[in-house]
Amino acid sequence: MSEEMLTEEDAQVVATERALIGGVLLDRGRTIPEIMPAEFFSDRHMQIWEVIRTLAEGVDLPALAHELARRNQLEAVGGPAYLAQCIEDGWLVIQERLLPYAAMVRDASRRRMLRALGRALAKRGFDEAEIARQLAEVPGPLTALAPWSPWAVFEAHQRSLVGAPPLPTGLASLDALLGGFLPGELVVLGARTSHGKTAMAIHLALTIAGRGVPVLLLSLEETAALMAVRAVSSRSGVAYRRLALGHALGEEEQREVDQALAWLEGVPWGVLSVETLRALDEDTVCGAVAASTAPVVIVDHLQKIRTGDESRVYGIERVLNRFHATALRDRRVVIVCAQLNRESENEKRAPRLSDLRDSGAVEILARKVLLLYWPFKHDATRDRHEYHIYIAKQSTGGTGTVGVRFRAETGSFWDDPTPTGAHP
Repeated sequence: MSEEMLTEEDAQVVATERALIGGVLLDRGRTIPEIMPAEFFSDRHMQIWEVIRTLAEGVDLPALAHELARRNQLEAVGGPAYLAQCIEDGWLVIQERLLPYAAMVRDASRRRMLRALGRALAKRGFDEAEIARQLAEVPGPLTALAPWSPWAVFEAHQRSLVGAPPLPTGLASLDALLGGFLPGELVVLGARTSHGKTAMAIHLALTIAGRGVPVLLLSLEETAALMAVRAVSSRSGVAYRRLALGHALGEEEQREVDQALAWLEGVPWGVLSVETLRALDEDTVCGAVAASTAPVVIVDHLQKIRTGDESRVYGIERVLNRFHATALRDRRVVIVCAQLNRESENEKRAPRLSDLRDSGAVEILARKVLLLYWPFKHDATRDRHEYHIYIAKQSTGGTGTVGVRFRAETGSFWDDPTPTGAHP
């Protein structure tokens, strides 16, 4: 049966099998649960598991792909892209240990075998000896509880923070409430069009890279050249429009631009745009995020990614799950810019968490959600430098509102001396 035609229960079994395979690959085969290929529901998983058992300890993605190709089975199981998906799904297995997932695969196999046996008995009327023999052949359940040490896990987490403290935003008032970004976090920046999403993405990229932490910025909307111009404008204070259009600069302006370029050359950040990616489909973008070695990846923006689903909601949810898996698996910060729906624009009001477009998955998967708001866009009588950042969700602290200053001409942010509002 095609995996697109599966019942909800069987689809969950397939997802569990895929996660187990990914977990074993991430673990490099140090632990391979004692279940047989025939216990897998999916034919492709049976083939993959057979090769994993053959390669045994040390098995990883390249070795598995090579052996499947040697057997002329690689394309039949979905090719390298499907194996990469197994790896992405395997992060949770590594977090929770392999044995519980193997137990779920074994349990699902037992249920299928018992159902099939029941149908056969009803049809053929086996004698008691034959029934007992067949029941005895059904594999027994695996123990789902794997030993673990909360003490050891906690201490490992504390040690990991020694060399990688939370990354600041460069805005003291925001950091006071937010505490910075932690490895393993998926962060969402939500705003309406022209409310400063890309400017904030560049601000964060330059702030973090300025501390010596490599940052990759995926621009799905602008060219690499224009992103460079934005960065120069933000750093130099020379208006973006003048730089983008090649206007003549005064002597002082040129000096500021030269200094900005020298600084930008010396910090570890880079831009990937559609010119390099060549496509904006889900696999290309998620693959670029997963393939990057930068500790911080910023994607601008979510709604530009093509998923090909009839339901945009399901497609975006899957993309966010893949970003979340990459952040957790590689202990990286993945920051995703996202569009808000038109309600806040039509009602000329500050954004709410419910305004995030396409998917409630943002509210579920993101560890932090920051909603950006420039009041001047809705009311020309307001101070044009007034800017609000709403911490709509934070898994490591409270929510609240921060007031900062924003210069739209250069995409620059700086602290506002007014107090920060916080909620418990």
